[in-house]
Amino acid sequence: ARDDQIKALAVRSLTKPLNLLPAAAVAGLGLALELWWLVLAGLIVYVVLVVTTFRNPAEARKVMAGAREDGARPPAPADALRDPAIVSRYQEAVGEERLIRDAVRASPMPVDDVEAELVGLKDELEALCLRAQRISDYLATIDTGELRRRRIEVRRRKDGAPIELAQTLARTESALDDQLATVDSLARQLERFHAESLGVVSTLGAIRGQVVRASVADSSGAERRVRDQLGDARQLVRVLTDELEAPAVEPGG
Repeated sequence: ARDDQIKALAVRSLTKPLNLLPAAAVAGLGLALELWWLVLAGLIVYVVLVVTTFRNPAEARKVMAGAREDGARPPAPADALRDPAIVSRYQEAVGEERLIRDAVRASPMPVDDVEAELVGLKDELEALCLRAQRISDYLATIDTGELRRRRIEVRRRKDGAPIELAQTLARTESALDDQLATVDSLARQLERFHAESLGVVSTLGAIRGQVVRASVADSSGAERRVRDQLGDARQLVRVLTDELEAPAVEPGG
């Protein structure tokens, strides 16, 4: 996300021909004439051009645009989402992200750092929703009522059964207990996703309000506040994603 974009911008700045050629020409002339101060001047020119490119907002926008157009990116999550509730939450969050981007571009605040945070936020929202979809897909294949009926039947048959059969039925009962515990844990995780993702959408709406306020009032410090709020939203999404990645329940727990 943002770290990868910073690295890409650094590489672009270091290897851009318009930075390399003038510096190489000055340094090469210094070597040819054995004027070492001219070689040093060429190196200084190169450093100045690299720093200028790295801090150029237009260059940052080119890097971000290239990242979004990368042909190696996986298909858009909207194509992989099937649960209507997850689709709705994803669309709401991405819609707010798009509105924030538009509001920032229409405001007097610098856009580059904020846009970098928005790119990272969208990527993390995609990962979160895809994980939630996998949980939803699994739960859709499970009939918990049937599992509980099977467990009751196994317990009934275990009572008074011969020792070997009772041991087998006890293992079956334990496996059913583990599966039901996993299903219950995953269902709670999915409920947490819906509750927290609604909070993320509301937070993004509040951030958009901050951007609009900055466009009609004193915008001093607005970029930092918006960037920090987006960072907090990203942290919440990452925490929730980590929870969805964690094992639902320990076996036998």
